[in-house]
Amino acid sequence: MLAPGSSSLAVSEGVGSNPPLVLITGANGFVGSRLAPWLASSGKFRVRTLSRYRNFSFPEQVDQSVVAHPFDAAVLAEAVNGVDVVIHCAGRAHVMDDTSGSSLQSYRDINVDYSLRLARAAMSAGVNRFIYLSSVKVNGECTDGRAPFHPLDTPMPEDAYGLSKWEAEQALSETLGDQCELVVVRPPLIYGEGVKGNFARLQTAIIARKPLPLGLLINKRSLISLPNLVDFIECCLTHPQAAGRVFIPCDQQDFSVREMVRQLAYTNNVRPLLLPVPVWCLKLAGRLLGRSEAVGRLCGSLRVDHAHTADWLGWSAPFTPFEKTS
Repeated sequence: MLAPGSSSLAVSEGVGSNPPLVLITGANGFVGSRLAPWLASSGKFRVRTLSRYRNFSFPEQVDQSVVAHPFDAAVLAEAVNGVDVVIHCAGRAHVMDDTSGSSLQSYRDINVDYSLRLARAAMSAGVNRFIYLSSVKVNGECTDGRAPFHPLDTPMPEDAYGLSKWEAEQALSETLGDQCELVVVRPPLIYGEGVKGNFARLQTAIIARKPLPLGLLINKRSLISLPNLVDFIECCLTHPQAAGRVFIPCDQQDFSVREMVRQLAYTNNVRPLLLPVPVWCLKLAGRLLGRSEAVGRLCGSLRVDHAHTADWLGWSAPFTPFEKTS
């Protein structure tokens, strides 16, 4: 990747009637569905999206390309035509306890192969910058007994999803070379309106005031709210120091699982029911139920370097963690 300040393809913020054209893939996903209207409403960018179905909640400024076959070369060529920056959010999401024998290949088909097809189309179209939404899982799963994850750490993915994201990063870097600026964003756990998976299940349990055996979990986790991630991606669109770099943006305040539950309860105006169950009991239950890996991750810490993005880009999270939206 390029050294800081060596960019010769820096994207300038548009002025007047011709701001930069940004293509967002996966625009109906958790991140893309917030990112597209955010950028369009700013007035600083023209926004085009590529997805399988139309999002009727998007403002009319968003040019939606709805396609049945996003892998098709002609579709990709048309999507990137005239584009200044690609923000590649589309991908096969992480699935806990995915025991499918074809799991790794299923992740590779989308996270690696599709990303490369898009990158080749972007290069042919003369796209200046390619922002890839990766994952902190490229770094690993746990920081217990070690320093927080840093973008320059040796990648150590532990599951099929993390491995596919790391393979995609390497392939994109090799393919794009110095013809198109690559920016890799590896967010930790993203939360916010519309979140799914384990975080959504935890939030549902808290709102229902179900007892949770998490009262003694004092581990530390780095997170990023959806508004903060979207703001960070906007920064990466034009910042010359972002070119050729890897970033792990976060809320810059770490939480234990216990603190996270309390914050979510406060946000939803309920009182949490936290039971003081020892960590060793949780891990024993995990072994007995065949969920040792999931429980181990729940009980472990995963922290990222807070200072890196501030040092390189002058960026810090503008929104308060777990801020109430209403």
